[in-house]
Amino acid sequence: MRRQTIRERLETGFQILETIRMRRLETGSPKLGWAVEKAIIDRELQDLERDLAPEALARVRIRPVEFPPDIRLGGRSSGLDLAY
Repeated sequence: MRRQTIRERLETGFQILETIRMRRLETGSPKLGWAVEKAIIDRELQDLERDLAPEALARVRIRPVEFPPDIRLGGRSSGLDLAY
C-alpha cells in the first residue's frame, strides 16, 4: 500500500473535519465526531513537532530581517524584543 503524501493526508483530514462540521450543524450536536476530530488534530501536531525537532531545525538557514523604524514613534524603535 502506498503511503500518503503530507498534502494528501492534510486534504483527507480537512475533508473529514469538514464533514464532521456539517453534520454538527445538521444535528445541532456540538460534540458529534469529537474523538475523530481530536485524533486528526493530535496526529498532525505530533508530525509538526517531529518535523520541527532540533535536528530538523539545524538544517534550516534563517536570515535576519531588518524592520523599518516605527513611524508612529517618530522613527524610534518600538522597544519590543522578539528574541526568546
